[in-house]
Amino acid sequence: MTSIFESNAYFKEALQQVKFRIEEASKRNVEIFGKTWHEKHFVYGAVPHLKKDFETILGKMHLTIAASTINGKSAEPLRMNQGFGKIAQTMFTYGHAYKMEGDEIRDLILMTKAADKASDKRMVEYIANTLFDQNRQAVQGVRDRLDIIILEALSNHGQFTFTKANDPQSPYVGTTIGFGFNANNLGTVGSGKEWNTANQATVDVVAEIDSVLKQSPVALKKILTDRATLLYILGSAKMKAYINSTLYPNMPLTESMLNNWLAQNGLPTIEVVEKNCLIQDGDALTAYNPWKAGQLVFLPEDNIGTIETAFSDAELGIKDKEVMYQNYGRIETRRFTQGEKDNADYAEILKASLTGAPSFEIANNIYTLDTTK
Repeated sequence: MTSIFESNAYFKEALQQVKFRIEEASKRNVEIFGKTWHEKHFVYGAVPHLKKDFETILGKMHLTIAASTINGKSAEPLRMNQGFGKIAQTMFTYGHAYKMEGDEIRDLILMTKAADKASDKRMVEYIANTLFDQNRQAVQGVRDRLDIIILEALSNHGQFTFTKANDPQSPYVGTTIGFGFNANNLGTVGSGKEWNTANQATVDVVAEIDSVLKQSPVALKKILTDRATLLYILGSAKMKAYINSTLYPNMPLTESMLNNWLAQNGLPTIEVVEKNCLIQDGDALTAYNPWKAGQLVFLPEDNIGTIETAFSDAELGIKDKEVMYQNYGRIETRRFTQGEKDNADYAEILKASLTGAPSFEIANNIYTLDTTK
């Protein structure tokens, strides 16, 4: 079936403009669709995998074991090669589709029929912006899916479960992915010390943070948390006493003041996680925040891990002649026509997909403090 994007001159030129913008951005690694959370802390694997499962190293051993003091020709303790812990992960395919209904296309065609030479350029630009926005929404849907899995796993100590709330149409609802976080690295503030307004005057936030730092064999440099928990810290009477008495007398605390003081005292600084996604269920869109409130997640470094991906069918040469393929980074988009031969109304459909999985390479050195229990 011939696509309207191939047969109408305005659509054809607009589509070429969009393709050029996306291909150039992908080639130069330039962001054109909007920010994601995971790209601040994860990199994409250098080489895509052929299969849809992979082995990843779970954490590198940072613990230093001192040599023994020996005398003369005494035998030094013989250490066995411990190797690395590994876990097999399956890559899921994340997809997001955008349908341009026949009536919408009809209206655009009627606009192009009424156009004159003077408005040709504006018409092409209008259509190009419409198509570009479709690409943006489709690609962002895929990237948001990775953000949801990563942020929910980080704030739930390495566990992510597909639910009807976070992925209502998924065939994997009820499936849990475990990323191998060390169970010993999960702590709580304890009964009666939960961070709530009732005890904001008595809780010693710094002491709680310090108790986590003492457990770690490596330096912890950053704390991830939600905005409400940060505001609790800023309103903590003891935190105000620590900071106001030294740096900012009689001033309300701000995020930058807090991080300045933490850094000066060799403590990890705080990064607020603010990521709201839209979850699609049929025609309905629902706002969804993947971060579990009240969690302090301690990281030894900014780089948490990699996004491992697999070659798509099209990259391996399995293509449909009636489909237009394009890539933005590792995300593949496919544009095609639906019509009478599919027993459906005419529509142009854009699908974006990625087969991949996040790998937490510092899993053994991520600590969590749950301030709600």
